[in-house]
Amino acid sequence: MKRWIVIVLALLAALLAATFALLNEAVVRLDFHFFAFEMSLGVVVMASLLIGFLLASAALSAAVILPQRLRLRTLRRQLEVVRPSGPTAP
Repeated sequence: MKRWIVIVLALLAALLAATFALLNEAVVRLDFHFFAFEMSLGVVVMASLLIGFLLASAALSAAVILPQRLRLRTLRRQLEVVRPSGPTAP
């Protein structure tokens, strides 16, 4: 059930993003000093949001998730040393 809710919400977000891109069809010029190009405003905004999301995800992963995984691996190794590997007798 939870998977279907996530799928419906993702489709709804995609539909809203497509609607936003279609409603903002004004052409804007992007100049990056070495190259320049023109795109619709909706595509520029959506691409900016996607790039920002990917950069924030990478920063979060590098700053929080990876160190926590390394710490968890260390703690599991320490636990294996302390805990007996065989079955315990009552």
